[in-house]
Amino acid sequence: MWEAEGRESSVALKTTSGLAFLINGKSDGNARLDAPTQVMYGMVGGILRPDPRRALVIGLGTGSTAGWLASIPTIETVDVAEIEPAILEVARACSSVNRGAMENPKVRVFVGDAREIVLVSRDR
Repeated sequence: MWEAEGRESSVALKTTSGLAFLINGKSDGNARLDAPTQVMYGMVGGILRPDPRRALVIGLGTGSTAGWLASIPTIETVDVAEIEPAILEVARACSSVNRGAMENPKVRVFVGDAREIVLVSRDR
């Protein structure tokens, strides 16, 4: 359906068995088949921490973890560290399952290495 040569890797979207994205030819996520895992990654943290305000997601992928976290009423910001800028297009294409994460003002995507982003963050 779509492909791009990103800064760090080749990225593609294919529509076999739902919307799947491939990194360097390997399937790394499917908006439909992996949805239970992607959603629960975020929701478990939201359940275990009463009234969460902030969250950090490492790796944007389909955007489902970030989008569902942002739907928790007490969440103020969801910061996402993504090393590959081309993945932002994957999350935009998956808006129907990620609750419009890329348009949600609570979701802030930082392009770069997650370790470096966390090290320079003022919110530590």
